[in-house]
Amino acid sequence: MKLISLCFFFSPQGSAGSLRNYAVVTYLRPFFEEVWVGTAAFPHVLDASAPVASSEIKVSGIPHLDYHCLLRGSLARVNRRYFWPGRLRRLLSACFPGLGFSEGGWWYILRGYQLACRQVRQEEECWVYSSFRPMADHWIAFLLKLRYKNVRWIADFRDYPVGVRGGLLRLLLRRADIVTTVSNGLATALRPFYPGVEVLTNAYCPLVGEKRMSVKQEHFTLVYTGSLYPQQEVSPLREALASLVAEGLLDPERVRVVYAGKDGRIWDDWWKDFPYREMMVQHGLLTLAAARQLQADAGINVLLSWCGEGQRGILTSKLYEYLYVGKPLLGLVRGDPDPELEAIFGPLGHAYLAYAHEGHIRGLRYFILKAYQAWLCGREECYPDLSRTWSHNILTLVQQIKSKSHEAGTLAEQLVPQPL
Repeated sequence: MKLISLCFFFSPQGSAGSLRNYAVVTYLRPFFEEVWVGTAAFPHVLDASAPVASSEIKVSGIPHLDYHCLLRGSLARVNRRYFWPGRLRRLLSACFPGLGFSEGGWWYILRGYQLACRQVRQEEECWVYSSFRPMADHWIAFLLKLRYKNVRWIADFRDYPVGVRGGLLRLLLRRADIVTTVSNGLATALRPFYPGVEVLTNAYCPLVGEKRMSVKQEHFTLVYTGSLYPQQEVSPLREALASLVAEGLLDPERVRVVYAGKDGRIWDDWWKDFPYREMMVQHGLLTLAAARQLQADAGINVLLSWCGEGQRGILTSKLYEYLYVGKPLLGLVRGDPDPELEAIFGPLGHAYLAYAHEGHIRGLRYFILKAYQAWLCGREECYPDLSRTWSHNILTLVQQIKSKSHEAGTLAEQLVPQPL
């Protein structure tokens, strides 16, 4: 039995979505006789530190004509300077709806469908895995499901498909055999369109030759790595740091607020009113290995999230990187209380979860000052969480596949591989 994976983002592209797709495909590999991956060709964004699929997994590039093609070279810098992430994609899609400039586009769907059909024809039963975003992968899987009776389909959602009409989403998912997503909050939002949504949480995904050692740094750092979104909020953190420095409890010469990612101008704009600019450090877009080293060396890792109607359970892969490294963890949520984050943060003695609208300045001050004083005295503590692994998470999906497969008895009865 074959697994066909339609993953616009796939390692070694270096994005969070590519790592999830890579992990799902890699840990499903022992249960299938053959695995094929169709992914977008992104030679300009490959990450040398990201894991690469084994030789047992066949990977084919699918050509695409979309907004990514317009964001190379100088145009990429223009987009990062003047647009929120995705704003150019939405603008092009609105101005030229028939040309499909959103991720993947019609050319990607057409060519991906043609390539996938060649993989399906020879199989008695075949499973297709596709993951949003983009919707292009789901459309290819939907077309395969319509054409071939021997196809079973796993539709994965890393995010909620904002902007996709409910009727269209319901029509699409009616053909799916299994629907998975990253959290209970997103599962609740998707269940009106597919009642049997399963939760397949993210987990830590090791990199190539990953060996990190944390040593005491010259500065105490508060680190945020990754993309920024309009729904996030940093003003309580900014206020807490400013007050601690003003009262002489933090030495601005020894503390740094570090950002690593592609949205440096947005980060600068959020901190433009911060009076201690000498504390601000930016690294730009780093490799996954370099970003994770920053996390390992951090005095505090910062998680920015949000929670509101229709957008709950924003459990990003960065959260699991922070949990794995085990350094003090500060979460700042904009919006309503998030029960899933509270359930994760609650048992952790080295973590603090605050809400942007509730005036948690006092708690933020205490948590930051406690970690800073421990760093000054050389009493930094580290509590790595090694329990959240893909080898464990994938078993839920495997059981679902077995229960819905006509050839359940032929699935390889092998143990899921240990982390690479």
